[in-house]
Amino acid sequence: AKQAIVDAEGLDDSEWEKTYKGPAGGVITVRSEMGEPIHKLATRGVKFWAEMDQKIFSLDKAKRIPELKKQREYIIKKLNDDFQKVWFGRNFAGESVDLEDMTYGEVIRRMVDLMYVKHESRWIDKSLRNLTGDFIRRVEERFTTVEGKGSLVQNYSELDNPFPLVEKVMAAYPEANKQLINAQDVQHFLMLCQRRGQKPVPFVPCLDDTFEFFFKKDSLWQSEDLEAVVDQDVGRTCILQGPMAVKYSKIVDEPIKDILDGVHNSHIKYLIKDVYGGDESKIPVVEYFGGKLLEASDEIDVEGLTVSELENKVIYRLSASPSAVLPETDSWMQLLAGRSYSWRHAFFTADVFIQGQRFQTNPMHRIFAPTPGMMVEISYPNDPKRTVISIREPSHGGKFVQSVEVGPIKDNEITVKMIEERNATHKPVALPLRFTYHPETGYAPIREVMDARNDRIKEFYYRIWFGDEQCPFDTPVTSRFDGGRATVTSEAINDFVHAVGNTGEAFVERPGKEVFAPMDFAIVVGWKAITKPIFPRKIDGDLLKLVHLSNGFRMLPGAAPLKKGDVLDTTAEVNAVINQDSGKMVEICGTITRDGAPVMEVTSQFLYRGAYTDFENTFQRKTETPMHLHLTTSKDVAVLRSKEWFRIDQEDIELLGQTLTFNLKSLVRFKNKSVYSSVETVGQVELELPSKEVIQIASVEYEAGNSHGNPVLDYLQRFGSAIDQPVNFENAIPLNGKTPLIIKAPASNETYARVSGDYNPIHVSRVFSKYADLPGTITHGMYSSAAVRSLVETWAAENNVGRVRSFHASLVGMVLPDDAIEVKLQHIGMVSGRKIIKVEASNKETEDKVLLGEAEVEQPVSAYVFTGQGSQEQGMGMDLYASSPVAKE
Repeated sequence: AKQAIVDAEGLDDSEWEKTYKGPAGGVITVRSEMGEPIHKLATRGVKFWAEMDQKIFSLDKAKRIPELKKQREYIIKKLNDDFQKVWFGRNFAGESVDLEDMTYGEVIRRMVDLMYVKHESRWIDKSLRNLTGDFIRRVEERFTTVEGKGSLVQNYSELDNPFPLVEKVMAAYPEANKQLINAQDVQHFLMLCQRRGQKPVPFVPCLDDTFEFFFKKDSLWQSEDLEAVVDQDVGRTCILQGPMAVKYSKIVDEPIKDILDGVHNSHIKYLIKDVYGGDESKIPVVEYFGGKLLEASDEIDVEGLTVSELENKVIYRLSASPSAVLPETDSWMQLLAGRSYSWRHAFFTADVFIQGQRFQTNPMHRIFAPTPGMMVEISYPNDPKRTVISIREPSHGGKFVQSVEVGPIKDNEITVKMIEERNATHKPVALPLRFTYHPETGYAPIREVMDARNDRIKEFYYRIWFGDEQCPFDTPVTSRFDGGRATVTSEAINDFVHAVGNTGEAFVERPGKEVFAPMDFAIVVGWKAITKPIFPRKIDGDLLKLVHLSNGFRMLPGAAPLKKGDVLDTTAEVNAVINQDSGKMVEICGTITRDGAPVMEVTSQFLYRGAYTDFENTFQRKTETPMHLHLTTSKDVAVLRSKEWFRIDQEDIELLGQTLTFNLKSLVRFKNKSVYSSVETVGQVELELPSKEVIQIASVEYEAGNSHGNPVLDYLQRFGSAIDQPVNFENAIPLNGKTPLIIKAPASNETYARVSGDYNPIHVSRVFSKYADLPGTITHGMYSSAAVRSLVETWAAENNVGRVRSFHASLVGMVLPDDAIEVKLQHIGMVSGRKIIKVEASNKETEDKVLLGEAEVEQPVSAYVFTGQGSQEQGMGMDLYASSPVAKE
């Protein structure tokens, strides 16, 4: 087909319309199936198409049938000799006949002959294989003499090699080789051939009002699959090609690069000829094309700008006064860009940087945006090879601290260092982002070096959070991560409660008083263990785009709150890594132990924003909700025992009428968003005896490969019920009445960063928050969680710290410094005797939700009190105490 394109001579621009009248330059214009003109190579098949357009398809539909009858022999011969879609009708003798004159056996064999590519052992399309199978079933219906007999075609895949099955059918129904197809089955066959959803058939079965449909439908694939064309004859096929385009197609398999280079170089050749008279020496030289015009001026006359020019250095200072007028961003960027095209000019004026396979808005426009008090220093401004640009910003005590350094350029590479000194090391730590300069692509001359970029960001974060330890890049994601040991001190508790505004009496140190730590203090103790698991390379993502989705605290049954003097160990493991539409979600569960016994679980969900497809690194492990299964009938028992995953340990136990408890854990790995590559569910099945003793009577062991679901959990959800299901009230009870609960975000996040250990610079650094394209230094989500949870303690637990047994917060919106947050608390239901408290926190000004939470709060301890009023007697109530275990407890 490509050779046919090359062989066509084509036409000049002034002659292309000749193809409407007949073949010209190897091209002819015909009418498509939609009735529109379409250019094709003038092959034998397309010339016949043009002839049919002229003689048949141009007629009114009423006049077509008589003309088709008149030219029947000629059209059938042309179809068989020249066209890609041949005449279907042919008998065993090889003669062209009408469909009505074929036997059932001839029809089946002709279908296979035209739709199965024998020398390549394949069907043209699976739907045509299925079409053949459907007609064979019709033949079976016609010839079978036994009622209820099964079809010889149980599965379409049996036709993947059709010849043995066809012989089997013919042997079973020999009459099919003699019996002509009846009129009803002729219509059925034609209806099957026009069935929606299948590939149109590669033949013409009749000459009636459907002729144009069969002739023209689906006519372009044949030139790209010549093996499926009769005689592999390219002259039969239709090849789209314009009369002008074909003139310039002169090489078979010409690479796209050569084609585009030909266009590019010819364009340059004609430009040099037209503009410079063919003399290349007259072409001016510039650093790069496509950039912004040079508009820099040192004369930006703004009250808030001071310019100091020193030897080999220029310093721009912006006034720190709140009332000072700052320069416009565009003119400020032009000023920093300089007066000549260079990497510096590109760095400040380019609209976009190239980041991997996508464009990113120029981040320098955000981090160098005019800010009160900012000082920008440019060293060697007139020597691009030595130019260095740095930002210094006012810090505590009026001193200036360096926050950014750009350059110098070395080996065409520019390093941008974003510097942060508020961290675990208390020394400046730099995040190096690397860029390369490409003046040859002037529209976007700066490209970020993506190689090891995420590793460099992770190394930076590990240093600011944990000091100079080695980043655990190669630690398996399934490991248990150790956060070390910590002793709870009254100073640490005091610093934390002051930072989050919790004024509870339980946390205040007084002589002879036990000092408790609030539940949220667990994040201080467990921070290292909870964040360590996001650093292995297997969880690949940009930490600058990390979002804290949610956090939950859960006191384990019977555990007392954390308090001064506790020696705590923390560990964590990754529960899940899941690729979602919004990004990669990582769930981490940390466990805090005291004296070797677990006392609290802290579960955090993080999201790496972006698009991820590395499903081979994704999984989810989960402790399933305990389920009750009541076996009412013997059928219920039989169904359960039939499950391969149900392994009975004690065969002599009678299951009928019993209620079993399933305690299961699952581990799934993902193949893609909706399919698992493996599923594993294991656990114990327990039974409570009349003596109240709980024994294990069976185990669950299920393991599978590619799966769309989990049959163990599906079975339990259909026939079982969850234990400890919450009971929701019809009407929620507001806890704070008409009292508005307002908390105010701190003006600075530095205090919480210091006491919690979360030194993520997007919370404290203007530069990092702007680079991450955030509206400001957003407040820590865990600050908002702690401040809101303290209200739950006050209003739902009467300041009794031990009664709040769990608290889960979803961080659904950003909080900025000084934002006023309105909190609503509602008692919405009960679970296992505990109150369920719903929490909603919204920005008071915008009413946007910023936090949605739920807490479980123990009821106050109840006591039996016997009245006085002179009715007391010795030993009163002791009979009840002795006889009732409940009263005694």
